[in-house]
Amino acid sequence: MLTDLKRALDASGHDDEESDLRRAARELLAQQFLFVEHRRQRASYGVVTRHYAYFDKLFDALGWNLQRDDRFGYVGVVPLAEESHRLLKLDETLILLIARLLYEEAAEACQIEAGAAFVDGEALLARYEVLLGRERPKRVRLMEILRLLRSHGLLQLEGGDSDELPRLRLLPSLRAVTGDAVLEQIASYVQNNEQVEEAVEESAEVSAELADEDSAETEQ
Repeated sequence: MLTDLKRALDASGHDDEESDLRRAARELLAQQFLFVEHRRQRASYGVVTRHYAYFDKLFDALGWNLQRDDRFGYVGVVPLAEESHRLLKLDETLILLIARLLYEEAAEACQIEAGAAFVDGEALLARYEVLLGRERPKRVRLMEILRLLRSHGLLQLEGGDSDELPRLRLLPSLRAVTGDAVLEQIASYVQNNEQVEEAVEESAEVSAELADEDSAETEQ
């Protein structure tokens, strides 16, 4: 990789240094997606796009797939190996998939602005309840999930205070981390979760019966 690095720098017509490439790689791994429109990400975005072949080889060796979308102006990495995936909790996964669904609905309605879709937090929760038939997450938990997705470059939060939910700016990078069959994924997760809950309930009932029997023997 050091040879590739030297070649990349020698072939570049820019004044990029080794430290610039290292910083860009570090930021990409930390934030997962870099957008040209984001002032703080613009420099590293430029470094990655100028040396795309180098970064493509670098992240491939690390088990990541480097993706580039010039239309919406972002680069990002998606894990190839299963062990590289972040394990999301069920509610985190469902919120992620609902966000992707809302993004696609906005795209179909031609309501995409600069690659992003805008929805209210309340609208996301409403779809969560109606589509999944589940109780909505509490505000504190929802904000934890939204901040997690924000840290991975999947959405941005606008406004909102201690009482109101923020407006969400859903980013096109949602497409890169979720499959196309979003509705099927949601149904699968709900079904799997219901099976787990049923197993837990059955286990609890058996434990309660054993406890009752032990109690009866003690009384005798």
